Amino acid sequence: MRHRHWLVGLCLAVLVSLPAVAIINPDFAPEQSYSGAGDEFPGPEGWILRDLEDRRALVSTVEFAQSGERVFWFESLTRGYGDNKLEQCAPLTDPDDIIVSASVWTLTPDSDLRLRINVEFYASLADCLDREDEIEDSEGNFNIDGPAATWQAISYPVSVPGGATHARVSLRGRDRSDDGDPADPPLVFYLDSVQVAGADLANGDFEQGELTLASFGEDQGPFGWVLRSVEDQGLVIAEPTAAGQGAAFVFTQLDEGFGDNTVEQCFAIDAFDQFNFAASIWPAETDPDLRVRLNFDLHANEQDCLARANRIDRFDTDFLTSDMTMGEWNLRFSETIIRPANADWARIALRARDRRDPIPRGVSSGGLVLFDQVQPWRLLPPELSPPGQAAGTQPLQVTLTSPIAGAELIYTTDGSDPAPGNGTTVASGSSIILSEDTTLRVAAFRAGWVPSEIVSGFYGFSEPVVVPTLSRMGMLLLALALLLLAGLSVSSRVLGHRH
Repeated sequence: MRHRHWLVGLCLAVLVSLPAVAIINPDFAPEQSYSGAGDEFPGPEGWILRDLEDRRALVSTVEFAQSGERVFWFESLTRGYGDNKLEQCAPLTDPDDIIVSASVWTLTPDSDLRLRINVEFYASLADCLDREDEIEDSEGNFNIDGPAATWQAISYPVSVPGGATHARVSLRGRDRSDDGDPADPPLVFYLDSVQVAGADLANGDFEQGELTLASFGEDQGPFGWVLRSVEDQGLVIAEPTAAGQGAAFVFTQLDEGFGDNTVEQCFAIDAFDQFNFAASIWPAETDPDLRVRLNFDLHANEQDCLARANRIDRFDTDFLTSDMTMGEWNLRFSETIIRPANADWARIALRARDRRDPIPRGVSSGGLVLFDQVQPWRLLPPELSPPGQAAGTQPLQVTLTSPIAGAELIYTTDGSDPAPGNGTTVASGSSIILSEDTTLRVAAFRAGWVPSEIVSGFYGFSEPVVVPTLSRMGMLLLALALLLLAGLSVSSRVLGHRH
């Protein structure tokens, strides 16, 4: 099976640009896909897409965007510049010269991965839009071979011919990295910060316009993900109640087997000894025969994970939607395993199946099951030492530790749940002193991880037995008083004897 460029990209991103333990796009951030019939069709706001045929372009929300939160990219490059074109007619503000600039980012730099900037000049907006009566054109080709995962600045100065009022700016991509043909899987680059000094270009950072829907077929997928199998389509949809960034993923049509709808990605897991992951699941309907599976396969290395070869082990955790709350987000965890020493990569997968009879059809049913907030690693619970006491008599030192390095601990003593913003934050290994009855509640937190379960311990203190003590001066005074009393007693007996 042919695995597309974003599956390679997500694994490289783990190695090159993101923390070693990271799921790419865990919240299915908003995206918009663009496709259409004919030579031209609308693209991102202000732009036109031309000559894509059955290929697509996307605007995606990503962490590495240069000027905002979004980037533009062609989904599938070909060996020629003529098959992927992003264009806009911009009114000129400088009658003599313009400078077209753009920033390009890729995980797979190559001298045969290239961007072409083409500029056509026209005497009117109508001529520019219709591409008629062109006055002059100019083009520049640029290798995308700078450092991986780094924005590469490209600049192309052009002289404006006489009589021109508008420039049709065209950005085109090609890939000839495999002996003159596109690589398999094909390479991809991302565009941001497109500007034209000397002309009014709109939406060069792709931040304008709503991102409401992106659809994907087999071997495609949301940014960082790939649909290995799909009955109909997978969608990233705007979802006001989404657990993450206001978008969620859904399969448009479920079938009887978990293997019929699978969205997945690979990433490195060699930094930790235990592994699990979680996902938020939103069922539009609940039924024992409508089920979700969280699956992961273990592999020795990146290449095996990408190729789905030489699997070391496989773990499936199944959930009945009848055990979930309908119309709400339900957080579910996969099985937790001890990572085998030879398993450094995991391929995680979200799957769903429907064995009801008959199976409801179409997105009109709500898409049946939505996915969001896919997170690796639930932190192990913190440890309290001692774990509690019933009736102590002296102030007690309690040490709080986490078995996971880098975790922060938050504790409360008022009975409330520890959480960021509620409680006292301390480092693992810290100690606190208790001297009165206290219920200590502690949880572990770390960025990119699911918080641990809350651990509680009760520490009781009985009423101390107070033993009076006298100072040295007090004891001396007491002794004098006793001597005085003894003397008085003797005197009384003597006097009594005389009488």
